[in-house]
Amino acid sequence: MAVEAARGRPELLRFEVALARVFADRAHAASRHDRMLRLFAERIIDLANLWTALVLANHAADVDAGSLFVEGGRLVLPSDLAFALGAAHREPLTQRLLPRVAGTPLAPALDATEGHDAEDAALDAMVRNFACWPAAIRPASRRSSPSCCSSARSCARCCASSGACRSAFRR
Repeated sequence: MAVEAARGRPELLRFEVALARVFADRAHAASRHDRMLRLFAERIIDLANLWTALVLANHAADVDAGSLFVEGGRLVLPSDLAFALGAAHREPLTQRLLPRVAGTPLAPALDATEGHDAEDAALDAMVRNFACWPAAIRPASRRSSPSCCSSARSCARCCASSGACRSAFRR
């Protein structure tokens, strides 16, 4: 990150990727004994890689796609960034990723309908997703706080995603 920041004209995409790598390194170290934190970090990293892939699909760039990939997620792969780099627009990338991200908080990021703010929608879905995870997966130190999703039925009642939080957890 310091290398990119020290440039006279830092490339914003590379700087953002550098920040995501710092987050990934710290989150990985902090989540060794915390399953929920580890899954949260994986989703954040997947979202960072998804945004990078969308940028690459929408803009011509002379970069090595692998140099922009952040390790630590599960849903977006290095090959997706390479595919995005070769795509003329985002639709082929969306079709490629949609089966993997359907039912996860990343899915709204692929909605390109007019008037839709994909970034806000994806972040809102992330908040709903992690607020609704079942108490059973939370560490004992966090189980004292109430969870709306202690069962499938209560999850479907409180989550706007109708239970998608559990399906996202299983992936």
